[in-house]
Amino acid sequence: MLYTLLLSLLPLFPQPDACYTQCGDNTACLCDCLYRQAQSQRAAESYAEAVKTYRAVDALCPDKGAAAAIDSIYQTHRIWIFQDGAFAVATPLGEPLSAFEYYNPQPFKNGIGVCEDNSGRYFFVDVNGKRLNDLPGYEGIIAAEGGLYVVKKPRLAFYNYCVISGKNVKPVFKIYDSFPNKLSEFGDSLRSSEWVSFIEHIAQFDEASSFFEGVARVRKADKWGYINKEGKFLIEPQFGIARDFSEGVARVTKDGKWGHINKEGKFLIEPQFEEVIEFSEGVARVRKEGKWGYINKAGNILMEPQFDEASYFSEGVARVQKAGKWGYINKEGKMLVEPQFDNAYPFSKGVEQVMKDTEQGLVTKSGLVVPPILDNYHWAAKGIIALYANGRRGLLFVEEETYIPCEYEEIAQGSDAENWVIVKKNGQWGWVDHSGKTKIPCRYDAVTPFDVEGKAWVFQFGERFRINRKGEMVWER
Repeated sequence: MLYTLLLSLLPLFPQPDACYTQCGDNTACLCDCLYRQAQSQRAAESYAEAVKTYRAVDALCPDKGAAAAIDSIYQTHRIWIFQDGAFAVATPLGEPLSAFEYYNPQPFKNGIGVCEDNSGRYFFVDVNGKRLNDLPGYEGIIAAEGGLYVVKKPRLAFYNYCVISGKNVKPVFKIYDSFPNKLSEFGDSLRSSEWVSFIEHIAQFDEASSFFEGVARVRKADKWGYINKEGKFLIEPQFGIARDFSEGVARVTKDGKWGHINKEGKFLIEPQFEEVIEFSEGVARVRKEGKWGYINKAGNILMEPQFDEASYFSEGVARVQKAGKWGYINKEGKMLVEPQFDNAYPFSKGVEQVMKDTEQGLVTKSGLVVPPILDNYHWAAKGIIALYANGRRGLLFVEEETYIPCEYEEIAQGSDAENWVIVKKNGQWGWVDHSGKTKIPCRYDAVTPFDVEGKAWVFQFGERFRINRKGEMVWER
């Protein structure tokens, strides 16, 4: 009798015999068995089957709580149904709750579904089929581990990707260019489990940044603060604008003025500037009354705001501009090269290019200037740059910060034990040192490098003989 009732209650249930075989006519056993089956179906997101099984449990054992489970499914779980080429959101039993206006839907998770509209844009929808993100929609929505989503914004958006919490579809992390499929994209490394837990925690905020130096920015309403990887506040939201930490310091605004704070929230530099730039090599640029200067982390002014433009420090040197001309300063605030160039570039490997009109020059970190008359230059060897100007050649020795002017038809790229270099001028060969000072005048038709004994073979007046470093012929023994 009970088996016949079970079959009538579960006409589509695939395994009514499994529980009956286990329990026979024991109603309590049958209810427990079927309830477990319903729970398994629900966990597998087979909601239609779960509702039917719960209904059988409710008919057999009304006090089992199956009705409440059905209500819960109806409130939070949805399916997609198809009609006339489009989909609608429906209850687990196929009752439509929205218009048939969606395409390529993905299964609901935690009461949120993903679908396209007829223009190919992607949307999140709730259990009633209401769109949860604004027009024009996303270019793509990718389900990720831990109930998270990565969305791709339209090309003209301010940021290209963001990570979204699967619980409330709020954009949490905004990424400006690269596709965020690696946790390393978010700054400091996090394990997957830490990352998911963190996203779920910070979904309470209106916006959050990637991690830098173990700290992330978060916005609540119109104020920014900072949290650690556990999601705990290091600095409560209080700033109008906040930037990421760099070298242990972050830029923030209060009352429209910029300053710098440390990770305890203490102001290292009180808000007083129109603009500040992050620290580089322990020095930051600041703007006041339209002019740029430099400060250190102690808040000391290295150079008073006086420049029209100013760059970050690179290898201990920064570019500055006055009256449209560029020069270089060091961290002591000393002007290494007075502003005189039309353009200048950051230092790399101890040297950098400068421009006057269309001519190129080079500057070293001590302020040595190779005049901007060069047609071209290139690295010839480690620490050596070959120079070319008006069909003549020279060499710059970067580490020594010396150079041989472009006065020679040919020039050897290497030098000997005394740092002498073989050069050719007016068809004759001789030697100069790394600063371009003549050691032996160009008067030979051909030469060889000096050997370990300090002697070199030369060819002059049709004769071949050896000379010493004084340029004197050596008497052969």
